[in-house]
Amino acid sequence: MPKTKPDPRRSAKDFECPKKRATKKGRVCKKSGPPLKHLNSTRVEKIASLGGTNEQIAQALDISEGTLFNIRKRDKAIDDAIKSGKDKADFLVVAALYQKAIGYQYTTGKGQYRKTVKIPGDTTAMIFWLKNRQPEKWREKTQIEHSGSIGLTFEFGNGKGDGGEK
Repeated sequence: MPKTKPDPRRSAKDFECPKKRATKKGRVCKKSGPPLKHLNSTRVEKIASLGGTNEQIAQALDISEGTLFNIRKRDKAIDDAIKSGKDKADFLVVAALYQKAIGYQYTTGKGQYRKTVKIPGDTTAMIFWLKNRQPEKWREKTQIEHSGSIGLTFEFGNGKGDGGEK
């Protein structure tokens, strides 16, 4: 993951621990990171609804992916917002795929130059849809069951590696 520049809205003061306890080596602990006041569920849901992965959501919020993971475990509202945003993005993709599979029409132009353009369904989108929605009917892989037995006979040489001759 590429390093990003620190957020200019944060000062060094934001990165201090709430309790000034020292570690074994005398440094101030950095266990509790910066306060995440800029992190609200509406903003997080909006970023997730744009189709972002967890890594992209974390970059947009200027935090690490591990921090996002920890926040999601700790804050149910943020976790629900990310899930809701991702569900919205998935719904839009499903709707677009469905429209592409069945075809659609739209109107273009103004006034007397207005015309309706019909776009036929896309066969590839139809196949993709059917394979994923009804895999038992539309998958390409078929199961074939065999019954009976197969008799095989093996002949081995005399152990000299040359097939038993000479």
